[in-house]
Amino acid sequence: MKPFVDGSGVVFDIRAENSEAFMDNYARLKETGDRIDFDVAKCADLPDLEEDQGYGAQNWRDGN
Repeated sequence: MKPFVDGSGVVFDIRAENSEAFMDNYARLKETGDRIDFDVAKCADLPDLEEDQGYGAQNWRDGN
């Protein structure tokens, strides 16, 4: 998970084959849960992201 540079949200990566089920589960939770106070959407374009803070994180865009 990486924060947007402007602090308005975060982006995270999931496998393509899991994305539809993930979004379906999110929609179901949003309808039935009272603690879902955030939105989830698939990025059309990758926003500007914060740089790694040096905690040993891999470059997540390179495949892992």
